[in-house]
Amino acid sequence: RALHAARRRPTAQSMQAAKLRRRRGLLRRPMHSWRGAPRVRVPPIDEDEFPEPLLALRATQLSNAYLHLLPITDDFSPFAPGEDPEAYVATHVGDVYPPHSPPHAPEWGDKLSDEALTRFCRHGMGAHRVEALEEGGRRVFAVRTNALAALPVRPGYASYGADAYFDESWRVL
Repeated sequence: RALHAARRRPTAQSMQAAKLRRRRGLLRRPMHSWRGAPRVRVPPIDEDEFPEPLLALRATQLSNAYLHLLPITDDFSPFAPGEDPEAYVATHVGDVYPPHSPPHAPEWGDKLSDEALTRFCRHGMGAHRVEALEEGGRRVFAVRTNALAALPVRPGYASYGADAYFDESWRVL
C-alpha cells in the first residue's frame, strides 16, 4: 500500500511530456532472473510506468531487487464447510482484490463447467487465440495453450496449458 501511495498519478499532459522526453531504444535496466525459469530475464519495473519519485527511494529499489529471495510457503489444506474462499483471498491480498464482483459473475455458475470454459475461451482471456479449423468437412474452433506446459511449476501445482476444441455451436468437443 505504501508503494502505491508514493506514486504520482500521471495526467495526460505529464504522460505526453514524458513520452516526448523518452528516447526509444534498448531497455537498459538491471534484469532479474525469474525463479521458475532461470533463463528468463525480467526488468524490475515496467518502462511504461512513471517511477521517477519511486526510484529515489533506495529502500524500494533494494526490496524490489531481493523480493524473489523471500521464502514461498504453500498451504493446500481444504477450506472448512461454509468457509468462503473468495473472502479468504480478499482478506489476504487486501486492496488489490476487486471490491465487487463483475456484473456478469452470476452468469458463470459453476466455474468448472463446459459453459464456463466456453465463455472463458470465446469471450474471455482466450478470445484472441481462437483458431478456426476444418476437420472432416465441418468447422471447429480451437484455443491452444498447451505450449505453456513446458514451463516449470512448484511441487503440488498442476502444469500450465491445455488445448480446448469446440464445434460450430461452441460446445466443447
